[in-house]
Amino acid sequence: MGLFSSKPKPSNKILVVDDSRLIQQTQGFEVRQLGYEVVFANSGADALAIAEKEPPLLILLDCMMPEMDGWETCLRLKQNPVTKDIPVIMATGDSSGAGLEKGFQVGVNAYVIKPVTKEKLKPKFEQLLPKPAA
Repeated sequence: MGLFSSKPKPSNKILVVDDSRLIQQTQGFEVRQLGYEVVFANSGADALAIAEKEPPLLILLDCMMPEMDGWETCLRLKQNPVTKDIPVIMATGDSSGAGLEKGFQVGVNAYVIKPVTKEKLKPKFEQLLPKPAA
């Protein structure tokens, strides 16, 4: 029998976390251009809940958000056994590198300087992810 596999299909989703809906949509467009599905979160707290419920392949996380910033969000993701292995790319407008050390201390895997484009994301995705399913 077995026409259908009981094995769950691996996620092809990237979680985009930003408090600006415009930035979410812009980054989501760029991620889709690379062949991935996109899920959005408006805050760090939303990101934690979404990632635990349905773990994405990767999280593209804004650095500066109200209430819980990207560093705190990443730290909590890395402390949770369900989400600790999900790669995190921090999106930041700060090209000075001031937050890099802090980010790597809390578990950020890579950085991308805003504006986020598919050209900036592609090498990071290739480094951190398996190729998308066709």
